Amino acid sequence: MTYPDVPNLAMQVFGADLKIIYIIRNPLDRAISHHRYLYTRYKDRDVDFNNDYRRGEYLDYGLYGKQIKLWSNVFGSEGIRVVTFDRYLRERQSCYDDLCEFLNIPSIELTVNTVSNVTADLATLPPFIQRRTEGALYKNIIRPMLVREGAENKSYLGWLRKRLRKSQNIQFPAVSEAVARELWKEFEPDIATLGQWLDAEDLEYVKGWSCDSASSIA
Repeated sequence: MTYPDVPNLAMQVFGADLKIIYIIRNPLDRAISHHRYLYTRYKDRDVDFNNDYRRGEYLDYGLYGKQIKLWSNVFGSEGIRVVTFDRYLRERQSCYDDLCEFLNIPSIELTVNTVSNVTADLATLPPFIQRRTEGALYKNIIRPMLVREGAENKSYLGWLRKRLRKSQNIQFPAVSEAVARELWKEFEPDIATLGQWLDAEDLEYVKGWSCDSASSIA
């Protein structure tokens, strides 16, 4: 939603045969997770989602139908496969098999069944350092120097990250029912459009989405 021209750029770079996999989750859970990730990383917003939920990104990024439509307008629906995160967690092998079929590649038996990138387990740099790693000076000059391998083939960047990143134990206030229902009213019309993009298995999970099924509501 921030960069609506990306589908056209993808067409220019990858061509019309590009296949797109888009994983979606309960948009209210996504919004709450988004807030917690940004707070954990930058500390530049209110720790309480109830005081911060009006930021447009929390709503816009959960309007999956509008986003998929942008890609479909360029690549057509046959080049897009939408999967619910719910199904991916609960039916990982069958979901993976379906995606391999979509990509026309062989499937294998999965032996790993873990969840990564959980915000609660996120180890981050101190905010004043984190902000400086996002500028052009760091990305174009400093970072390329740090990724050079040092002793024992270990990059200096990895060495620094390991020592500077700290795990955090932030206690986030629960989201109030009033705030959750206000956001859900905004998500509902978009959710109603998702059926056209989903296989039957994933559609059943979307039908189970609701304000009450979100995992972080007081």
